[in-house]
Amino acid sequence: MKQEEKKAKVTNEKFTDNGDGTSVRTRTANWFECKLRYEKVMEDGMQKKVCEWFCVDAISFGEAEERVIAEMSAYISGSFDVDDIKKAKYHEVFFSGDPTDDYWFKAKVAFITIDEKTEKEKKSYVIYLVQAHSLERARQIVDKVMGGSMIDYDIKALSETQLMDLFEYKAEKFEVEEIDLVDSNMLDNLGKRLAKRVLKTWKEDFIDEDTKEVVQIERNEVVQERNTTLTEEVWASCIEAKVRKVYVYKNLK
Repeated sequence: MKQEEKKAKVTNEKFTDNGDGTSVRTRTANWFECKLRYEKVMEDGMQKKVCEWFCVDAISFGEAEERVIAEMSAYISGSFDVDDIKKAKYHEVFFSGDPTDDYWFKAKVAFITIDEKTEKEKKSYVIYLVQAHSLERARQIVDKVMGGSMIDYDIKALSETQLMDLFEYKAEKFEVEEIDLVDSNMLDNLGKRLAKRVLKTWKEDFIDEDTKEVVQIERNEVVQERNTTLTEEVWASCIEAKVRKVYVYKNLK
């Protein structure tokens, strides 16, 4: 894999070594949970109408619906309906890399810090989605990832979800290059296609529903979609959104 392509793909991923040649991959993205109603062929060969939940990486409700339909069309022969879509609150997803870990668990983790003014403990809560085959295995994975943190934490809740599967966004297999919008010549790059959606990112405070404390989260706004052709207007919109770097397909227009 070319260095440019690798750099573009893993900007929102991290790896934690398990010490046995394997690693836990953590990924941050915009996650949506989609509920599908369809006729499923059961183990006895009979068809039964079921409702199942799936998680997808998308930038909007519309794209989430399109993606779950595209992914599941390969497995469902008859008709099906998307009954519900909701924005998931997962800060990160922990992928174990072990094929026997075929369930998804929700972990609520409290990070504990000391308020400098009051010298009292302050807790902020974060939700993670963990791939594992049991509650104990999920707890081990959370401990493994969080073990490298300098902040004290406490797993407040851990429960199995109804999710049947999770679908990540997979970029096309083309070489990708990075363009610095400030230092690069615009005319040399016009006509190239964006390999990655362009996001405007900022920090925003919100009040935790459980603790009523103010917690800072990262917010994103889509500036340009993937596969958009670079024009002067697109270039200007990225600059206006204070985006400095974008990723485009190399030698592909």
